[in-house]
Amino acid sequence: MENRHSNLFGRLVDLLVIALFSLLPLYWFTRNWMIYPDGNRYLLEGLNLSGGKGYELFGAPAYPLRGPGMAIVIASIIKVVGADLDRVMWGMRLFCLVVPFALYFIVSKVSGRLAGVLAAVMVTFFGLQSVLTMGFTVDSVMMAIYLLSLLSLLWAVDRDSLPLGFLAGLLLGFSIITKETSIVGLPIALLAVLFFGKGLYTLIPYYLGAVIVATPWWVWVYQNTGQIYLVSTGQVAITQFIPELIALGCLSLLAIVIALLLIYRYRTLILQKISSYKTRRIIAWVIAIAWVGVITYMLSSGAVYSYKNLTLAEHIREDIIPFTRLWYLYPVSLLYVLWRLLVRPNPNWDYFSVVLVTWLPAVIVTVFFGFAARQLIAPQVFILGALGCLIADFICSLPRLKIARFTSKLLWALGSVIFLIVLASGVAQALEFVTEHRPEVAAPVYVHTYSQQVAKWIRQNVPNGQTVMLMTDRGGNYYIAEVPFHDALHHDWRMVDPVDLQVSSASSLRNLCERFDCSSVFWIEENTTTRNIACDFRLIGTDMVSKRMQELHSTYLVLMIQNETRNTAIWYRKLLESRKFQEIYSVSPKSSDTSFAGFRVFRIIDSVSFKRQPIYMTSSSLTSLNRCLGDPSVIERFFPQGVEEMK
Repeated sequence: MENRHSNLFGRLVDLLVIALFSLLPLYWFTRNWMIYPDGNRYLLEGLNLSGGKGYELFGAPAYPLRGPGMAIVIASIIKVVGADLDRVMWGMRLFCLVVPFALYFIVSKVSGRLAGVLAAVMVTFFGLQSVLTMGFTVDSVMMAIYLLSLLSLLWAVDRDSLPLGFLAGLLLGFSIITKETSIVGLPIALLAVLFFGKGLYTLIPYYLGAVIVATPWWVWVYQNTGQIYLVSTGQVAITQFIPELIALGCLSLLAIVIALLLIYRYRTLILQKISSYKTRRIIAWVIAIAWVGVITYMLSSGAVYSYKNLTLAEHIREDIIPFTRLWYLYPVSLLYVLWRLLVRPNPNWDYFSVVLVTWLPAVIVTVFFGFAARQLIAPQVFILGALGCLIADFICSLPRLKIARFTSKLLWALGSVIFLIVLASGVAQALEFVTEHRPEVAAPVYVHTYSQQVAKWIRQNVPNGQTVMLMTDRGGNYYIAEVPFHDALHHDWRMVDPVDLQVSSASSLRNLCERFDCSSVFWIEENTTTRNIACDFRLIGTDMVSKRMQELHSTYLVLMIQNETRNTAIWYRKLLESRKFQEIYSVSPKSSDTSFAGFRVFRIIDSVSFKRQPIYMTSSSLTSLNRCLGDPSVIERFFPQGVEEMK
């Protein structure tokens, strides 16, 4: 009884230490968080979900490549603290503190309490979530849920508990619909049973729980897109791999039949062999390596593009290393993992190691296909966890070493100095990061500030319940989502997007002009984002915008202007010159050194007919359009307003 109380007291002290070490990163967070495009989209989806509008964005079904898990978390926080951005951000940040605390319990089971504390502190100080200016990321939220699933599974297998197994499965399913890359953990339960040699019956409730949560989402996506996106990174759809899946299914079925026949024929011998930890361990690692190979192949097949045109070395140097603290110790951590597996194997360490290995596909895709460093949050947690185990192992081994007292003290002093240097280096880098990456002209800061002002003006001047239109170009589509979030469901917000047109002949323009007044078109651009589709263009005209607004009985239009593209500035000028739209409110940053240039609010004037204006086109877009039409005179026939060609 006394030992139990002592152990409980020790656990409480450990948790208190982790909480204290979390204070400095939280203080840094209070001064430096920003909302980035993806975050704005999640916030609006969560707001709509909390307000009973369902999982939708701007009146349309939400993003099919990403499940509703993130929106559910945000909606739950909004239900508790309200639709206040600062409170929601703090709610998200505190929710993500689950990561170091859950990691503590997992690592302490693997390598002791000291290792658990050190692992949690390493993640708290040096994890990606602590150095990114993003207020929250879907990767951090997914990781919090995923670690809870791993911890529940560990307890379920250890205690042979069906309810805990079901809970672990539910959490895995929820992490999958939060971000699909956590599907890499699907075989972990089977591997855990093989490693520990018990908990076989927990597999049924575990996978049942995962299916109950994830299947409805996949069914909904298939109904709306005709695809099942197992992994959103690179848009990996299951239909891409039908031949491979059929072959894999046939091989698996054949293997199962052979296994059953062998079990029936040699059941006594097999039962004796399978009871051996060594045999089970070999089987588990073969399954794990095969699974990693399959997932790597799927991810690599889907991630056929890079977000940045950088070489591999440039991507690592510019996009990965600056955000991964202590990266130079990662190889040491991985070598330690390998050493523990080969020299000191045990089921707990196998469990922890295989969890790390299953995230190898995410590392490969992130590094080799140019994805953002935040994709590494999950594998980094386990690498830092292993580093904590290494440090704890070193500390605990010192008393057992037969060395002189002076040498022992020297090693302790050397270790302490190294630890202080690493800690000081990490803090210094964090402070440098703050100075370098949070200038006052940062676009997210301005968007956050002025979106509040626009939403406040809309609430004060537009009757509740009316539809307000939003308009911006590409990269701003998610930034602008912060405006309706601050409006807090007082109005119905919809988007006005350019019209996509596939030009194959003059009949394409004829069909367009039957839907809209082509003399009102003031902007045409070749759609370079669809490189595999030739002759694809985007168009905007006064008649297109006004008809979209009339369909939704909207009177007000909010335009977000961006400096990195001339398009929005051109739209602003053309809308004003059309005389169909009256500017009634505007906000913009004083500095021009930012990609964000402000908001403009228009009111449509129904009683005024639009003024014809030349179509703005770049030389390259005009050349492409003439090539697709085959006859330059076709443009003059359908667009009498002429073309304003820009070099």
